[in-house]
Amino acid sequence: MEQDAIAGRIKKLRMGLLAFRYLYYCQQQSIITDFEYDAREFELRTLVDAYPAIAREVVYDDECPTKTVGSDSVVDYADEIMDLAERLLYMHTNVRNGEVVQKCTTEELTAELERIVVQLKQPATQPGLFTS
Repeated sequence: MEQDAIAGRIKKLRMGLLAFRYLYYCQQQSIITDFEYDAREFELRTLVDAYPAIAREVVYDDECPTKTVGSDSVVDYADEIMDLAERLLYMHTNVRNGEVVQKCTTEELTAELERIVVQLKQPATQPGLFTS
């Protein structure tokens, strides 16, 4: 796997996991299963362990889900992560008769996550989760 592909995959996994954490801890919404979350975190941990120099250069290194725990404080999440989370939640859910129902499959949600993250530009500086 080439460096750009590795960095891109780490970015997608980090941003996705942070967005899922935000939804879970701050919005009380779980749009993927624990198994799916754990599988993504395992893949991220494997990449970070195998390519630490590349991982340090990818956005949200300080907030990496392999280094931090979830938080229910909105201030711990970057605006970009909250925006991503809201877009994923909107795509994933639909409200009928006051009840939230699933709107898309996990595969469709994953494809949308990948599409959104690719479109986002990496910020020059990013406030850290749990850092001042």
